[in-house]
Amino acid sequence: MEKLITFLNIIAWVIGLGSTIFLIGRIIAAFSYNEMDKLIDKIKGVNRTFPIMWPAIVSLICWAFIITFW
Repeated sequence: MEKLITFLNIIAWVIGLGSTIFLIGRIIAAFSYNEMDKLIDKIKGVNRTFPIMWPAIVSLICWAFIITFW
């Protein structure tokens, strides 16, 4: 059972770090999306969104698992 928890802990570290970096990147992209970018996207017909809910949920679950089994 100890090996399974160690394996899951390693997986949680990898996915948690990746998801957290992805979440931070999306937040930075959302804040750096200015009016010029909006106009360019409007000309191209693109509707750009920056959803952060899924990376936030995944990183929260991974970090909770890591803290629980530390």
